Amino acid sequence: MANGITIGVGATVLAVGLFLVFSLNAIYNQQISYLAALGVEVSNFGLGLDNLIFLLSFSALLAIMGVYLLAIGTLVQLSPRVRAAWERKDSKSRMGTGLISGGFTFASLTAASGIRDLYFPVTASWYTYAEVSLVVIGLLMILAGALFIRSSYLKSR
Repeated sequence: MANGITIGVGATVLAVGLFLVFSLNAIYNQQISYLAALGVEVSNFGLGLDNLIFLLSFSALLAIMGVYLLAIGTLVQLSPRVRAAWERKDSKSRMGTGLISGGFTFASLTAASGIRDLYFPVTASWYTYAEVSLVVIGLLMILAGALFIRSSYLKSR
């Protein structure tokens, strides 16, 4: 039953996140067109749209978390091997689940903060490279967690 709840929550969070992303993106584009028609300089667009971009990045984060919950719930529900590996109580398995959850959260939060750079592009700076590096570190944490869980599962056989 817990897997069904995880799948339902994941699907709901994904749907709400995507709805908000598409709605806020449409509002952003409408505001940009309006400001351009008024003759406002492109460099000044960010001053009035910061809150909209924050909400957009938060909505994208919700969608990413929904994908995560949906994927974990579905994998654990459909595959007895994944369920056995995910629910093992040894230290490698616990370390793996922690790394996967932490890495996913870390990568998605960093990616959500990078959305601002997509909407208000600036010249490539050290901050942009740092964001990309942090997303890669989060993805490597997920990979390391998967390897820990795999190692734990293989050890039990």
